[in-house]
Amino acid sequence: MAYIQQHYAESLTVSALASRFHFSPDYLTRLMKQTTGLAPSVLIAQYRMNKAKHLLVHTNDAIQQISRETGYPDIAVFSRTFKKHTGQSPTLYRQEQWGGGARLREKKPK
Repeated sequence: MAYIQQHYAESLTVSALASRFHFSPDYLTRLMKQTTGLAPSVLIAQYRMNKAKHLLVHTNDAIQQISRETGYPDIAVFSRTFKKHTGQSPTLYRQEQWGGGARLREKKPK
């Protein structure tokens, strides 16, 4: 898990992760499912989404920038994945967490 935490913003795939530890992707998937109950791809996505939620709430960074910072160079893929995991678009999530967007307007540079 520490490797995922350190490299989540990179193009991190199950194959790359398995290769890093000299495992086959199938073996790594079985091992992680036995240990955590989740597949590596799910753990990577969860970690990225948790980071994205944190950045959406605690920074004024543009959603496109947060998308790139969390390993999603394509904002459309980021938005779809975020909505799948949270049930909300990144914009709506930020607005609701910031009390209807009031803090967002206050924090923007003039």
